[in-house]
Amino acid sequence: MIKIIIFDLNKVLVTFEYVDNTVEYESILGVSYEDFWNVGRELFMQYNLGNLTFDEYLSKILEKLNIDTSLLKEAKKLYAGNLSIVKGICEILESLQKRYRLVVLAGDGEESVNLKLDNFNLRRFFSKIYVSGFEKMHKEDVRLYEKVLSEEKINPKEALFIDDIESHINIANTLGINTILFKNSEQLKKDLAKFSILLD
Repeated sequence: MIKIIIFDLNKVLVTFEYVDNTVEYESILGVSYEDFWNVGRELFMQYNLGNLTFDEYLSKILEKLNIDTSLLKEAKKLYAGNLSIVKGICEILESLQKRYRLVVLAGDGEESVNLKLDNFNLRRFFSKIYVSGFEKMHKEDVRLYEKVLSEEKINPKEALFIDDIESHINIANTLGINTILFKNSEQLKKDLAKFSILLD
């Protein structure tokens, strides 16, 4: 019987608007959206593991692209402006929280997790937030999942983990945790029903 449901954050609860932001990025920072975040991906693991603050992370991207770091505030605004809530996820969370303990396991840095949760008022759904950057372990590390099980005092068979990345799902499976590979909210509803989890 499922007692706790563990949600990934990025692309499960909050996603990025994949619109053409090139004009906005080029007019403010002088580079395209794609070029900016290509460098961001190269540096992300340092931020993900808590070795950089969010400001340091963005500043390093600016430095690598030879952009004046005085534009840090503008870069943060551009980042926040790309975020959006995953369609239909709030209705699912509202229903689930009536009968299950919900937690977040985010592969991200602490500051951007707080930004995402607070911007969309998501914190109200969850009893605990686990962040890879705070724990100093990335989501490819089985110890991160073991820590969640230990702190929540839960048997793996009583836990359900929802993530959009298959390698994370596979790691959870090795511990005996039930899993759902997330694609969209409609698919999630169908997969929850397979665990006899019915929504209002």
